[in-house]
Amino acid sequence: MAQDARADYSARVPNSPAGSLLLGALRRLPVHALSRAAGRLAAVQLPAPLRTERWQSVCDGLERWRALSVDARTRLAVLLHSLCLYDPVVSLVPAPGTRLGRDQLDAIDLIYWRESARYIVGLPRKVSDYRDADLSVFETIATEGSNAIPAGFNAAVKVFVHKAKTRAPVDELVSLADRMERIHADTASKTDPFTSELLTSRFYRALALLPQRQGDRMEAVRQMDLAEQHARALKPKTSAQELLYLENLHRVLPKGHFLPTPSRSRVVFGSPLRLEDGESKPDFLERARQALLDLRRP
Repeated sequence: MAQDARADYSARVPNSPAGSLLLGALRRLPVHALSRAAGRLAAVQLPAPLRTERWQSVCDGLERWRALSVDARTRLAVLLHSLCLYDPVVSLVPAPGTRLGRDQLDAIDLIYWRESARYIVGLPRKVSDYRDADLSVFETIATEGSNAIPAGFNAAVKVFVHKAKTRAPVDELVSLADRMERIHADTASKTDPFTSELLTSRFYRALALLPQRQGDRMEAVRQMDLAEQHARALKPKTSAQELLYLENLHRVLPKGHFLPTPSRSRVVFGSPLRLEDGESKPDFLERARQALLDLRRP
């Protein structure tokens, strides 16, 4: 059951840099700490002796949220989002109004991740059943914050993909696709080569939904081929970019393709534990807990 739960959460990690980097950590976290309903409490109530230095820094960030800079809040929100801890992102980041003020434009990436978390919290099993989703903030970001990189592009893609999967009229999809294309062209021209290729691959992957709705299978295949070409053209220079490259390539390959991903693991064997004569269950569990703590790397 625990393995199935971890696999489910791993499958729901969004396409973001932090999501790529945290997939390995996600699989190592206790299942209860990944529960969306547990939210912030699950994160901070993990016993201190079991927290790594990095996880402790996450807990410290949650406690010091109000004192953090906008940039630090955004990084923490992306981290929580990638760990499927959506509720704390929604509760910590104030809901934006119908229009973005100057201070909100400065925090537009943070607002995007807040709305993405809110969207996922309300998501039913199938996106096609999510016709009543509130996309107003994504629309605002795509229009008023279209120059924000990458929030404007991400918001435009989010709206287009949602509308395509919920069977919006084709004429509306054509208009949304045009907007997405304009924002993509502007965004890709202002980023580094790796990010530009990555966003272009994402653009074509999303755009393929339009000819699919129009019944043009050949054009849909052509768009997906373009998505794969740009995915393969990525030239990762760091370990973080290597993970992004593999994650994005996995998303554009046809179903059934096997794509190995790098991972690191460490196995530690301790002495077998047996219930001693007259030992109570609480005493045994405490002894087992201490034995696991003693196995931790110094």
